Amino acid sequence: MMIDRAYVQQLIDENIQLDEVEVTEEDFLLEEYIDQSVPVKIKGLADDWNTNRWTLDFFKEKLGHLKFPVRRQNEEREMSLAEYIPYMKENEKNPSDSPFYLNTTFGPTDDLLADYKVPDYFKCAFNNFRDIPDKSTLSWIYLAPTNSVTGLHIDTIASSAWNLVISGKKFWVFYPTYQNPLLYGGMVNPFAPDYDKHPLYRKADPMICVQNPGEVIFTPSGWYHAVLNLEMGVSLTENFINEHNIELVKAYCDLVGIPTDGLYEQFKQA
Repeated sequence: MMIDRAYVQQLIDENIQLDEVEVTEEDFLLEEYIDQSVPVKIKGLADDWNTNRWTLDFFKEKLGHLKFPVRRQNEEREMSLAEYIPYMKENEKNPSDSPFYLNTTFGPTDDLLADYKVPDYFKCAFNNFRDIPDKSTLSWIYLAPTNSVTGLHIDTIASSAWNLVISGKKFWVFYPTYQNPLLYGGMVNPFAPDYDKHPLYRKADPMICVQNPGEVIFTPSGWYHAVLNLEMGVSLTENFINEHNIELVKAYCDLVGIPTDGLYEQFKQA
C-alpha cells in the first residue's frame, strides 16, 4: 500500500487526537468510551504485565522454528521466525515502501498467555459460538517492519479490540460509523487517498493517534480503522465480544446475514 508521508503528517497535524485515559480511571473509561463505543488510548494497563520480554530476539530464540505466512500487497510467502526477524532488521536499514508483514496468524503460545492479564471489560465471553472463530484465533502477536500497513477495515463480525504496543510506534486512523458512506466499503487508502477514484472521501474526518510502547488502544465495534507502523516493533492484540458490544455485534451479523440463532443463550452460558 502506497504511503504519502506528507499526507500522513497532515493528518497528524490537523485531525482530532484520541483522548488518553489512565487505567486507574476505570469507571470513566467504561462509561465514556467502552460503553459508548468511542476509541481511546489507555495508559498504565500493561505496566504490571511481563510482555516486555517479548523482543524480536526473544521470539527468534524461543520460537524461531515456527512458520507463518507473511504478506505485502497481493504477495504472500511462508517464513519461519528465524528467517523473518532478520528480514525485519535488514529492512530497518533501508525501509521498503511495502515490506512483508506478519499479522493475524501468530497467536500467543500457552506459556506466553501467562505474561498478561486482560481486565474484565476486555475479556471475550464467547469461545465456541457457531460461525464465530474460537477465542484462541482472536489473539495475535504482530511483528511489524517499518512502513507495514493494516489497511482500512472493520474488525471481524464488528467485534471490539484492544492493542498493546510492546516496541515500535504505530499511527492509527479511526472513522466514526456515521462516516461509513464516505469510505467506499473500506477500499480507500487512508494514507494516500485517490480522490479521483473516491471523491466522497474528501469529506471524511478521521480521529487519529500515535501509539507508543506501553500504550493500549481500544477499537470499538463497527468503526473503520487502519494502522501504519512508523517504527519496527512488536504488538499484541485481542478481539472480544462481551456485554459491552453484544448488541452491536448482533446488529452487524443480522445486517450481513451471519446466523445469530442461540447468540444470547450462549452469551448467558459464557
